Amino acid sequence: MTDSGRYRPSYGDFQYSTEQSTRYTLIHLILFVIFLACLSTVGNVLVAQQQFYFIRGIRNLFETPGHMEDGGHIAFHDVVTISDFWEYLEFVVIPMLHGDVYNQSAPNARGIINKWPILSNRLVLNENLLLGSPRLRQVRVKEGTCHVHRSLTRYFNECYAPYTMAAEFTEPVYKGTKFYTMKELQTNPIKGTLLTYPTGGYVKLLSYRGDTSLAIIRHLRKIKWLDRASRVVLLELNMINLSLDLILSTKLTFEIMPTGLLNKKYKSQSCHTNLMMSDGIAIKCAITIYIINLYYTYIEIKKFVRIGFRRYFTKFSTYLFLPSIFICYALIYLHLLSMYYAVIFHIAVNSKNVSYVPTDYLFNVFSAQQILIGLLVFFSWNCLLVYMDCLRILRTLASATKMALADLSAFFIMLSVAFLGYGLLGFFLFGLDNGNFKDLGNSLLTMVRIVVYDFNYFELEQEFPVLAPIYFVTYVIFLYLIVFNMFMVVIIMAYQTATEMVAFKPSFLLYYLRKQLYRISCGICKPAEYPQLGKKQDSSNKLNLKGLRQLQLIREYTEVEFEINILHYRLDLIDEVFHNFTNTIDDIIGNVKSENRHQVQNQQSELLSKSN
Repeated sequence: MTDSGRYRPSYGDFQYSTEQSTRYTLIHLILFVIFLACLSTVGNVLVAQQQFYFIRGIRNLFETPGHMEDGGHIAFHDVVTISDFWEYLEFVVIPMLHGDVYNQSAPNARGIINKWPILSNRLVLNENLLLGSPRLRQVRVKEGTCHVHRSLTRYFNECYAPYTMAAEFTEPVYKGTKFYTMKELQTNPIKGTLLTYPTGGYVKLLSYRGDTSLAIIRHLRKIKWLDRASRVVLLELNMINLSLDLILSTKLTFEIMPTGLLNKKYKSQSCHTNLMMSDGIAIKCAITIYIINLYYTYIEIKKFVRIGFRRYFTKFSTYLFLPSIFICYALIYLHLLSMYYAVIFHIAVNSKNVSYVPTDYLFNVFSAQQILIGLLVFFSWNCLLVYMDCLRILRTLASATKMALADLSAFFIMLSVAFLGYGLLGFFLFGLDNGNFKDLGNSLLTMVRIVVYDFNYFELEQEFPVLAPIYFVTYVIFLYLIVFNMFMVVIIMAYQTATEMVAFKPSFLLYYLRKQLYRISCGICKPAEYPQLGKKQDSSNKLNLKGLRQLQLIREYTEVEFEINILHYRLDLIDEVFHNFTNTIDDIIGNVKSENRHQVQNQQSELLSKSN
């Protein structure tokens, strides 16, 4: 019986309690470091600095104030009505793209001076190509979708409700603009500040020429293309930087509330058309990650078969390695999907019949890749804890966490109920006047911000001088003086108990490393000393009850581990014997059948010869 066979039952566990298990762990640790290095490289390449500055620069252009005819200024953050929206397009967007601004140097001058345009034909800043002309898109609701009281009909003859799919206006044509579905436009639902609009809407394309675009905007304003029935309007602009193969999608969303006011939202995304294929290091690292992930899949399957379902899902390493494995397979699928959408994108760019190149599906895949790679990096770096069995403090913390799990679960439930209760209370008390409590989500987030000292209490106190102190003080007293103190008591008591109960396991890590160094140096370095249990005991060497208990735990652990390893090895041998026995029986049965077949054939041949 070889020593390596004894440790096969603990396949996939990384320990340093024996020399063989230490060697096994170090080999897998080196492989895991390669996996982490490749993963970090891919994550670093996926999010480049050019994207951040590209997005921020375009946003600064759209947020730059513009000069109006009456001498005033209009900017993105100043848009609060439909009239402001048209003025923003006319005096900010069009001049920004085409370089035309109204001259305000003279008091009554209405002339035009030419600023350096950022758009020349289809080129933006001489480096970026527009993927179709900019377009406007609006979503409307039907007339009469809400009830107007009879006494108010002299003021309101028509009523328009907030947006719902049932109340949406979907006539084929509205004032010269055609209605499109999301599938026809190949876009995502429109996400506003208040609602999400799962529809396409009425689309109006602008032009590459400034005078034409300005005429279109003035015409739409004249015919009242936006009115009380409009619920959201978008300005969409896509471009590509051919030097970096970088796509930028910009969407300015103006959500028109039933009150007549507008909520503004700026969103800009940037991604490469196919980063993995353009970067040689990234594709090599990705292939390495997928190959190592196949090996980890084999390890986890074999571990699951050996130890069973119940024991497999009680291990801490399962909840780190298993999500990483599935995420890698999901990334393979997304990588293939991104290649497919990249091909469709390039076909649309090279086509002369496409007036606007959609990029939403490509950005969906890119965003999913970013999220999954972020999760994969998180789980993978936490997997390093599995290789740190040599540190006794980590084993003690793990044991303490298991002991206090029931109490911690109860405290978590109590804390969640308190968070929800105070969040709802803050929402009902301060939601109409304070932005920190404007909805339930922000209210719950404010509860967390109070805990981490990221909350302006004095602003709330100025608005609510009576309710704010009562609310804040009771929340802090309950949270810090009761819940957190009890939480710390549970953790400390569990840690003390775990410190006394966790048995000492000798670590062969330094021994194995010094042994290999001694071999490499041909005896120049000092030879390694075999780990001794006695050196890790109490330095006073007092024979007390605690010392006897620790020695008993060490002896019991060592004996039980050794006996279990021998038992598993013998079970493997019995399994192999039964397997060979089954194969032998199959061979015997096959030989008997073949001999019977030959005998029957011989008898038939003899009968035929006699008859002849």
